[in-house]
Formats: sequence, structure tokens, C-alpha cells
Amino acid sequence: FCANDTVSYSLSSVVLGQNGVWTGPGITTDSIFKVDSAGMGNHLIRHEITGLCGDWDTLRIKVKSAVIPLIDSIGPLCKGSDPFNLVATPVGGVWEDFGGGNTYISPSGSFNPVDSGYYQFVYSITTPCQASDTVSVIIENVPTTDFSVTPREGCAPLEVTLKNESSDSTGQLLWDFGNNETSIDTSGTVNQLYSTFGCFDITLTNSYSNGCTSQKTLLNGVCTYSRPKADFSWSPEILDIDNNQALFEDESFGDIAGWKWDFSNVVQPSQSSPTTTYRMVDPFYENSENPMVVFDSPSGDIVNVKLKVTNINGCSDSIIKPVTILDKFSVYLPNAFTPNDDGLNDKFFPAGRNLEFGGSYDFRIFNRWGTLIWMSKIPYQGWDGRVRELSPSSGEIAQEDVYVWRLIVVDPFTGEDYELVGTVTLMQ
Repeated sequence: FCANDTVSYSLSSVVLGQNGVWTGPGITTDSIFKVDSAGMGNHLIRHEITGLCGDWDTLRIKVKSAVIPLIDSIGPLCKGSDPFNLVATPVGGVWEDFGGGNTYISPSGSFNPVDSGYYQFVYSITTPCQASDTVSVIIENVPTTDFSVTPREGCAPLEVTLKNESSDSTGQLLWDFGNNETSIDTSGTVNQLYSTFGCFDITLTNSYSNGCTSQKTLLNGVCTYSRPKADFSWSPEILDIDNNQALFEDESFGDIAGWKWDFSNVVQPSQSSPTTTYRMVDPFYENSENPMVVFDSPSGDIVNVKLKVTNINGCSDSIIKPVTILDKFSVYLPNAFTPNDDGLNDKFFPAGRNLEFGGSYDFRIFNRWGTLIWMSKIPYQGWDGRVRELSPSSGEIAQEDVYVWRLIVVDPFTGEDYELVGTVTLMQ
């Protein structure tokens, strides 16, 4: 017998009717022998018949040590995990489902956790004694890992919003944005900036509270496109109120597919009154690549010209450059004057357009011998014909004669130095 045998066995003599007394280890009542009461060892059981012709005999019963199988611990297990073999000692036993059969486990112990649930399995050995052990296996259901990305494409740099839409709250998670950046933010919504252009695979890995892990990878989760670089030039570079037509040439790069020009942004406050306007010359539309533009400006202005370009992917860039339209600077002087206080042509002075803005203004009058007789550093201040610079100064009207004048002034728009010399006739 085996020590783990719990069955009660009935003993009897060979010759029927010879009912004596049974004694020995494991003997309980009358002729009942219980293995687990006797324990391991060689046990001598005695049967004795009393009386005048009594007799006795013995029976030797051997109780072997029972080997209890042990099953290695299992878990945690998750639905969809790789198939595996349950392990128990001693080897050589047979596995079956609790209640019999091999619906879920093979006789060798192979188990495939394709479905979540609660399973029980029995491992049995027959040598040296019949014995078994039972194990419970819980297969956890794996929550669904999912997420969304908005937007999926656009122009770099592009900021996208990623939303965790997994079916269960997670203990831990890991975002892999595909651009060498990761995040463990568990708030549910994360923002990510894609600074370079290209397509990026995004992966979300969840480690759930039940010990299961799952992940989702979105191939080409975000695709970004390069932006163009806007630039332009114009000729001639120097414009004025008369020479006011310019050809604008696009110098942008990056697969340009569209152009949008804006010539209406006059720097405020405007220098001209009325304000500077523009008109297109062939081609007559603002979305041409190289437009010709005429600026109508009464007295000059600065126009912030803007160009916006769009490439074949719909990405755009813009640039603003100031275009200066210069006012004109001009000087003219009469060749005679009559300082007789009749209110007509009494003073001699330079006149012109924007003369008052000229720098280093210096106007001088000389007699025929080259002697300075009058001077002024104030624009539009005229010579009244009197001698002022001789020492001592007479302050009298000079005699009728031809006098030499010299004007030094700087063009306020171009910075050009002017030194003009001429003659004027003083008439009484």
C-alpha cells in the first residue's frame, strides 16, 4: 500500500468461520485496516483464535512512502500570451482538465491562453504511488490599447494632439512619437511638436494594473512637409515720384506653386497726401510670379511689400520688404531781380522742391571782384540787394551790376552734395 491511501480495507481469514481477534498497526474495528493510520513501514498483523483448540497466524503489510507531486507556480497570465508548458515534479505524470478530459490542456502539460477565464488542471502520477496535485490558472483579459492623432499631416513645424483612447486606465504607459522623443505622461492627452519634415510611426505601450501589457503602433501616424522660403527683389531698386515703375521678381525656393503679392501697405503716417496708391501693369493680377507695378505717390512714401508663397504641399511662407519711393529734390534761381521795394521781384533766393529739407545749406553773393557781400544759411531767405558782409557794412543797395552766386546744399533723399554757381543781374 501507499501511505496516502485513505481507503479502509477489510481483513479475513482463509478458512471461513474462523473469526478471531485482529491486532496490529492500522487495525481499527474488528477486521478493518486503515493504511493512513498505520503509517509507513512493514507492519505485522496478527489474527488469533482463542479456545481449547486455538491458533494464530500473521500477515505482513508493507506501506510505502507516498510522493506528493508539486506544480510550479504560474502567473500572471494574459489573454493571447504565447503557449507554454505547465511544469510539475516528479516528471512523468499526466495532465488533464479538472473534472477529466483534455479540452484545454494536453496530457504533456501544453496550454494555449487564447481566452481569458479561470481554469483548473490536475497533474497525476502512478509510481511509486498514485498521487495528484491541482493548480488554478487565471487568464487575465487584456484591455484594448488605442489612441488618436490630430492632425495627421501638415507643414513643419507641426504641433499635434495625441489622445489615449485605451479601454482601461493604465498603471504605466510609454509614448514613442517616432522622432526620437518619448513621454510617460498619463494625463490622457499629450501635445507633440514635429520640427522636421517626414513621416513618423507612433507607438503607445500600456502596462495595465492586472499585469498585462499591450501596445498599438500607427504607421505613418504623422506626416509633415517642408515649408518654402519666400524672397524677392525689385528693379530699379531706387524709385521716386517720377521713376515709379518697378519689376518685382520672385526669388523664393521650395517647389513654389502659388504667389500672392500685397502692395497696399503704406507705412503710416503716410508722407504723401493723398496716400500713395499702386496699379498693376501687365500682368494685371497680384498672384503672378513676377509682376510689374507702378506706384502713384505725390511726394514719396515707404510701402511694405509682402509676398506669400505656397508650395505643392500647401505649405506657405511670407516676407515683407520696405520699398522706398523718394520725393524729388530740385533747385532753380532767376537771373535778375529788382530790389526797389515795389513788392515785385524784390529779393533773390534759390527756390525748388524740398529745398527746405536740404542739409548744409549755404548761399552766398559775390561782386565781380570775388568779394563776399551777402550770405545766408536759411533756405528761402532772399538777398534784398544790400551789401551786408563788407567791413564796415554799408547796408546800402548795391549798384546795378552782374553778381556771382554760389549755393551749397545736400539732397535730403539721395545724400548727394550740390555746389551750384551762377550769376544774377541786379536792376534798379
